[in-house]
Amino acid sequence: MKMIFSIEARKLYVQSSTFSGTYPATSGRGECRNNNSKSCQKAEWQGPIPVGNYIIRSSDLSDPGIIGDLARNTRGDWGDWRVRLIPATGTQTYGRKGFFLHGGSKSGSAGCIDIGGGISGSRETNLIKSMIMASGTVQLEVR
Repeated sequence: MKMIFSIEARKLYVQSSTFSGTYPATSGRGECRNNNSKSCQKAEWQGPIPVGNYIIRSSDLSDPGIIGDLARNTRGDWGDWRVRLIPATGTQTYGRKGFFLHGGSKSGSAGCIDIGGGISGSRETNLIKSMIMASGTVQLEVR
């Protein structure tokens, strides 16, 4: 399975041998939300996830259940589940780290990819989670 996130198009494209889908997604906040300029990519806590390639491992996916969701969401807009995005060799992150693919109630993030769905998830976020879990390892390209 492969995913492509287009920062400016605000879309996450999910592709496998048997499925393809497009989902709304955002990254960054304030004037840097969905802005893939180099200055925004460098902006810690404001900019979108930097352009490049990332690895998603299903073993890194965290879905703590509703009590855990409620607790975790007191510290941020994490949604129902989250999974770490590991920069691939050669991806320039400008010293930034801590990237995730996650849901949420508010559009945008501090450098993660936000696919919405609220605190309890949605049909779309549940489908994306299921596909990640079934794939083991997913290649993600950020454009």
